[in-house]
Amino acid sequence: TIHVDVIGIGASVFDLARQERMRVNAVDFREGVSKRDRSRTMTFANLRAYCYWSFREALDPDRGDGLALPPDPELLADLTAPRWKHLASGVQIESKEDIIKRLGRSPDLGDATVMAALAPRAVWRAESF
Repeated sequence: TIHVDVIGIGASVFDLARQERMRVNAVDFREGVSKRDRSRTMTFANLRAYCYWSFREALDPDRGDGLALPPDPELLADLTAPRWKHLASGVQIESKEDIIKRLGRSPDLGDATVMAALAPRAVWRAESF
């Protein structure tokens, strides 16, 4: 399954992929999500925060999913740039616009990586576990 960011230009990519009968999921990072972190204590303000946090957990060398990343400085910068805060609505990652201001570019490589690791839509829209 291919996950396509449908905010902005990605909407056209999603439409074309569906026309070609590809297995594709629309991903809108602004959507709410009812999942919790692995400790089952934290909730998330939106799908973007959940995706980045769950990818962070997947990379944990002790309790992760055995993922490994290539030695790419741009990917490392993208994945480590976001700042977090805990709100009443859950963990929130800073806006993409704020990350762009600090990095001087869009963290597209990081976004694509966390989307590639995203479970199918039915899983992340399911009730909290």
